[in-house]
Amino acid sequence: MLFRSFSTLVESTKTDPTLFRNLLDAISVISKKEPFWRKPGLDEKLKAKLQETLQETLGEEWESVYRRYCDYWGIAFSDSLVLSAPDDLEGLFNLTHALWMLAREMLGIGVLLRGGISLGLIYHFDRTVFGPALIDAYRLENKVAIYPHILFSDEVIEAAKQFSPRKEDPKNSEFYSQECCLLMRRDFDGLYHLDYLNNRGLLLDITTKHQGPSLEQLREKVQKELKASCELRPNIRAKWQWTLRYVETTMESLDTDAT
Repeated sequence: MLFRSFSTLVESTKTDPTLFRNLLDAISVISKKEPFWRKPGLDEKLKAKLQETLQETLGEEWESVYRRYCDYWGIAFSDSLVLSAPDDLEGLFNLTHALWMLAREMLGIGVLLRGGISLGLIYHFDRTVFGPALIDAYRLENKVAIYPHILFSDEVIEAAKQFSPRKEDPKNSEFYSQECCLLMRRDFDGLYHLDYLNNRGLLLDITTKHQGPSLEQLREKVQKELKASCELRPNIRAKWQWTLRYVETTMESLDTDAT
């Protein structure tokens, strides 16, 4: 998949060292190779409760999910990010969850991302990346995406429906499938995009409680950016208006589920 659309912000780092550090910290999310619950300093009671919950959900194989959780590759250059993963259910799970964390972190510092997630042939090793899947993702981002969202190609949506559970671990496969589907949201234009504000899944709910900005914090940030965009070009303001509508619609949906 390909991310772009924060070139203006990168330019701004020339005179704002703090913004440079914030961008670097947000991008580094994709290069962390351990789940957040392994990091030092996490409350031991919380860690024990988390492990207990996961064992109840996934059985004895729960930890194997997290050993494979970071099985993706990422590279950042200029105003672009490229991530890739194996074209199977686990690969889609790992990729979408990495992007889910990254998009939330970026929005928290006022960065809107636009991107595309495609399926196909790609070579990605070290600092070399090329292939038709990269071109497809670029076209999604550059030609199709109007608003600041990360679009799934039709091929990815269809593949997600067709991925077969593995016979050796059907329970884990069902978990992967459910968590992936929760991150596919159909917008008013009929296009599916990454629902990075969603926290309904087991992993998503746990992560949002202990890492990254909350929905309330994100709404406050978006409202602030929207107010500041009044003097900017109409297309910039439209992006923040779409994002605010996305945040508020998500919050309304969660309130409805709670009642």
